[in-house]
Amino acid sequence: RLGSAQEISVDVRVLAATNRDPHEAVRAGVFREDLLYRLNVITIELPPLRRRKEDLPLLSQHLVMQLATRHNRPARFISNTALEALKSHHWPGNVRELRNVIERAVIICSGDVIERHHLAPYPLDQRARARSEDTITLPVGTPIDEVERQMIMRTLQKTDNNKTHAAELLQISLKTLHNKLRLYRERGQLSEPDRRLTQAPPAH
Repeated sequence: RLGSAQEISVDVRVLAATNRDPHEAVRAGVFREDLLYRLNVITIELPPLRRRKEDLPLLSQHLVMQLATRHNRPARFISNTALEALKSHHWPGNVRELRNVIERAVIICSGDVIERHHLAPYPLDQRARARSEDTITLPVGTPIDEVERQMIMRTLQKTDNNKTHAAELLQISLKTLHNKLRLYRERGQLSEPDRRLTQAPPAH
């Protein structure tokens, strides 16, 4: 029992899930450190859907079968062209967003195969937008410190404020990233959207 000096024998298995980094939550003072160490025996990180596009075919097929049964619709398969359209999307809404897209396609599909047009008008062909999101354009003569700051903030946006993943992409330590962000806050170099981003819980 938490806080008790007496041990009580139990036979249970606890599975806990969170959408934010528990170690960051401890550092922020919003999660108890002793509870973390009681729970954190085996950690399994499930990356967001955009980082595991190889799971899309199997996951999409599973959703087609599940939702077709629920809605009593004839769809049983999803075509390769439809899968390619799904793979081109960034999936900011993660698996919930995919489920909504598949559910709509299942409902409007009158045959047994979901095709690309069943996904329309959903904006799935977003490769150009994804490329623009990965690019930063700065004028010649921009100070190196400002280039670095914008790269850090864009990477945090791209990783949904997952600082561990952002540090890996930037090839710096997590401690260095935290120090940079603290320095930007002290210097007043963070815009209001940037402050909200860095203070928000990371999405997984």
